[in-house]
Amino acid sequence: MAEKPAETDDADDAKEAAPVEKEKPSSTTARVAAPSRNAHTAATASAGRPRATAHRQTTNMGDVNAYIKKYAKALPLNQWKKQYSQLYTSWFGNKEEIAEGWITTFGPSDSVRGLDTSWPNPNFRGMFPKSLLDPNGDPVANVYVVTQVIEGSPAEKYVNKGDVILGIDGQPFKTSLSLDVPYGPYQFQDSRGLDMHAGLLVDKAEGAGKITLNLIPAENVEKVQGLQPLWKEVFREEKAKKPVNLSISVQGGQQIRLHVDDGGNGIGSDGFEWSDLRLEGAGGPIPLTKLRPLQYSVGYGAAKYDPERKVWLAHAVSSIVFDIPKGNWKLKGTGTPGGAASVGVTVYTGGASTLPDAVKKYVKNVTFKIPQLGSYAPGFPKNCAKSKAVVHMMSEWLAAQQREDGSWERPGGYCGNHYDTAWAGLALMATGNPKYDPVIKKAAHYIAFSGSQCWWAVPQASAGIFLCEYWLRYRDNSVLPAIRNGVQRMKNEVLYGDFVTGHGIHPGYAGTGVSIGGSHMCLFLALASKTPARVEDGVLDKMMDRAQELCPTGMGPYGRMTESFSFEPNRNCGGTYSGRHGPYFIASLICGGPELYTKNSRIMYSEGPIGGCDQGHSSETLSIMWALPSYWRVNPEVYYKNMEAFRWKLTLLRPFDGGMMQNPNRLELMTADPVIGTYIRTGVWITALCAERQNLAITGKPEFQAKSFRKVPPINDTESRFLNTYIRNWSMVSAALGSKAPASLKSAIRDMKKIPVEQGCRFKLMDLVNSRALPISKAIMALPGVDQLTKATCAEMILGMDVRIFFEPKRKDDKLQPVNIP
Repeated sequence: MAEKPAETDDADDAKEAAPVEKEKPSSTTARVAAPSRNAHTAATASAGRPRATAHRQTTNMGDVNAYIKKYAKALPLNQWKKQYSQLYTSWFGNKEEIAEGWITTFGPSDSVRGLDTSWPNPNFRGMFPKSLLDPNGDPVANVYVVTQVIEGSPAEKYVNKGDVILGIDGQPFKTSLSLDVPYGPYQFQDSRGLDMHAGLLVDKAEGAGKITLNLIPAENVEKVQGLQPLWKEVFREEKAKKPVNLSISVQGGQQIRLHVDDGGNGIGSDGFEWSDLRLEGAGGPIPLTKLRPLQYSVGYGAAKYDPERKVWLAHAVSSIVFDIPKGNWKLKGTGTPGGAASVGVTVYTGGASTLPDAVKKYVKNVTFKIPQLGSYAPGFPKNCAKSKAVVHMMSEWLAAQQREDGSWERPGGYCGNHYDTAWAGLALMATGNPKYDPVIKKAAHYIAFSGSQCWWAVPQASAGIFLCEYWLRYRDNSVLPAIRNGVQRMKNEVLYGDFVTGHGIHPGYAGTGVSIGGSHMCLFLALASKTPARVEDGVLDKMMDRAQELCPTGMGPYGRMTESFSFEPNRNCGGTYSGRHGPYFIASLICGGPELYTKNSRIMYSEGPIGGCDQGHSSETLSIMWALPSYWRVNPEVYYKNMEAFRWKLTLLRPFDGGMMQNPNRLELMTADPVIGTYIRTGVWITALCAERQNLAITGKPEFQAKSFRKVPPINDTESRFLNTYIRNWSMVSAALGSKAPASLKSAIRDMKKIPVEQGCRFKLMDLVNSRALPISKAIMALPGVDQLTKATCAEMILGMDVRIFFEPKRKDDKLQPVNIP
């Protein structure tokens, strides 16, 4: 088949090629090549350039068009969902149900369970085929076990359920921790299991248009016999309570494992640290900080090297594994138990740097063709043919799923079709392709006139965001009443008195709500302010001012309040949890919000870590949704780096037959992502890939961006709440006592109200409270003609107690009886 590079546009008129024929599976027994492990000689690239060699970028538009012809058709959502196994979406942990549901979709092929040798918990170890464990229970390799072969996939005739995949194209799967990646290490890189490496290998294979799976066929897995122990003990210290000094001869080409156990008495107080670990020899010394751990796990706390204290944290039970460079070495260093710790310290050599011969003889190379989409270019989507092809394919598939009434079907959960319809419409608008204009109009009219909306703040605001973007593009005045109605109803029914919202009419979480609803509504109002449906009552400015109070560092809290007193930008957050604060930031860029908040948000996104924006509470998609456009808005280079960091994820999430999947995520609870569904997820990724086109106000269309920002005093939420609580409580006491309220109380309230609401106002407040609360309380307790319970309650409120008292009905003696004083 002749190859043709992708056109610069979406290439609707590209020449169509016949679908490729699948090759027959190879019956040749082949060894899986071991990856290069010479970490000592790996060069560190400059921060602005990828370390990796650019993969083949040639995109065969015949394959792209063949895909569109086959899959860009209406498909009932339930039928699509049945093709994919249900996966585990709650908190990561050590339960059997977690290991059972840890299912990854290999984008172009099948569903697999990733089994990472660095995860020591017994439930994951229990999922390894028993024949691939050595006599001590250690796995011989990182593997994926095929759990489902999807009908019609490129792998269907070549892979079977139960096959064990050890690598792709001769590359054994590496743990994410051991990878040397462009702009890395990424935020949370150590928590990606095998999926990061697998995704990178699949992306490379898509550049060639074929993939070779190095696997053990299911029928041969149990035939593996005669495995010898992988590790040899070379040092052991029982019940170490004092520092342990190492000086151990080790041979290059093997692995070394530093293991700390609980000493037989549980892991309580079993802190441990390794320091000054190094290899000494003719090629050294080499500090182990120059090598990349292949595995790193601890029994409590964080598994990380502390650069300030220059120690490896290794609370029992812990294990750290390194490859040893070629040569003869002495391993030296010190292990120090913490406090009352009594631990066992063991050093092993050996490991699984190469596959045992007993396993190799059953490994086969199975090669089959996949669509030749190319590989993502360094710095994609800029100058990247594959990015354009993927946008084209995904957009065609998404447009084909629109129903007759203009909507996209909701996969379930608590809201209506308008949520999915809004994000499908935004994505198709983001492409800038006029082909989709009728589809977009139909979607906008569905939302504007169907009345099928719900009262959950995020879906409702998302529908409004789409309608505003639609009007700004097409100037279709027929949707203006719907925009005005949406603004008014949200203000009336989900906006709280403190200018945030919760989940919706029912705020959730005992009335405290969550900040994500407020940020989405604020963005809706910011966009509405650019239309004739203007927000003219100051609500938008008040919501933006509240955003600065809630997010003084740039990062938003989970609920409606924060405990931060700092206005220093958060440089550790990056794009994590962007569902909370990303919409606030983009709203500020559009409407000209608080200058300080906007500046801190810019710094947070531009200077924070790379590659962690899929950490979001209950949903990675809600965080990715706003993080990637925010990266684009602050600095295109930061956006390109974060897209590169998700090359692997974008590859694996894209199944062979359209849409975007959900895969397991160790970072957080992800129970809402199934509710998000494939249409929203697909729309989010299309919008992210098209951010640089700037076809939407939210992605930076110049005419809709603010030219200046308001100077708003640096007041944070905690201080304003602190001051308002005291004013409220002391005023309530004054009202309760009426004419009997001491003059000193009334004078103090007047002085309290004069304290300016500004950064540091809590100190002025506490000076007043410390000097006057006790005398006022004594004066109240001395009041004549007031019952004792009332005086005591009022005095406690003056002293700063949170008093809630509940009474039973009056008894015969006419005395009120307190029943609960929490």
